[in-house]
Amino acid sequence: PSAAPARLAPALVLDLQRFSLAASRLSVEIGASGGPADLRCIFRGMAAEADAQLQAASTAATGAAQAKALSRINHMLGDAVLIAPAAGGAAQTRAAADAKSAAARQCQIDRSF
Repeated sequence: PSAAPARLAPALVLDLQRFSLAASRLSVEIGASGGPADLRCIFRGMAAEADAQLQAASTAATGAAQAKALSRINHMLGDAVLIAPAAGGAAQTRAAADAKSAAARQCQIDRSF
């Protein structure tokens, strides 16, 4: 646990950044189309959580701190798998292709888990 953390693989970092961007765009698309506010906030929260935990894992001082951040990412990605079908395929495609910048601070994010 007190050992120095491993360097994150560049492919992992890039994939998590892409996930965060896609989640932000999907949130914007859901909001623009008048979709459910809770679903919009969930995706915005996932984008913020991915960014925050990627930063925490990248800058962790110990292996234990890095493992905690990576565990939170893993948990959040599991949640994403469960909630993604609720967004619908067409919205996902449009969000990834042409959504404007995310409004990442409009929903409260619960970080108490």
